[in-house]
Amino acid sequence: MRIIITGSTGLVGKRTVSLSLSHRYTVYTYGRSSDPCGEIAGHFSEPHELPKDCDLLIHCAAATPLNSSMAECPALNHRIDSDLVTIIRTSSPKQVVYLSTMAVYGHIIVEKVDELCAPSCPNPYGQSKLDGESLIQAECNAMGVPLTILRLPGVVDTGMATIFFKHVYDSIQAELPISVRNRKSAFNNAILADDVFNISLSASKMRLSSIINLHSSDSLSLETFLALFEEIAQKEAVIIEDLSCNPPFLISNSREIIPMVSALGYIVQTYHKRMLSV
Repeated sequence: MRIIITGSTGLVGKRTVSLSLSHRYTVYTYGRSSDPCGEIAGHFSEPHELPKDCDLLIHCAAATPLNSSMAECPALNHRIDSDLVTIIRTSSPKQVVYLSTMAVYGHIIVEKVDELCAPSCPNPYGQSKLDGESLIQAECNAMGVPLTILRLPGVVDTGMATIFFKHVYDSIQAELPISVRNRKSAFNNAILADDVFNISLSASKMRLSSIINLHSSDSLSLETFLALFEEIAQKEAVIIEDLSCNPPFLISNSREIIPMVSALGYIVQTYHKRMLSV
């Protein structure tokens, strides 16, 4: 299999490159930064240089509030996604996977959010990714290329930013309090970076055109979720219920398309093992 990966120096992109190479796939990367691994077949910074007719293009590149300012995200993502349009036109991939975000939904006030939920006042970052989805959908439709849009929750791996998952892990290790709105609320807002790669492969094999919300394969109460960290840390979590915290919601799907991703217990254990190996 021949794979093009954009944003190959980011959290998901780097892991995607590593897993692709472990499968002995031929990997080409695209971006303004230098290539992350000498084992790849080539790194390119101009769309027309990329090889044609690859099996899969995974678009991991994005400006987020974690690597750019919120005000910069719209212009940066417009440029990044415009480059992707050119890449699709010049390289003619057989399948495109576009990594988006749950931030496209904006202000979530429902208990469960699926792909049919209408966005409600997304922030500039969320709106820029929503605009990107539309731009790439139009291009892929025009070219007859299957497009899978993956709306990502919190992505877990070493080197990740301080999302809720990492905040919980670090706080329990440091014996610091954790504020939640309601400890009985259900939680499934986490996946491994590995899951993004695995689902991208499944989408490619199926030639899938769809929008999919990603989430862990199970949901647990926050209390039970925190107990997973307590077990590996051998420390008790200090939980504070605070109504000023954001209202909880579950991520769901409007229909079952492909198998979902890792369970929360496995995600916690995997992250812990990777942190110990750093």
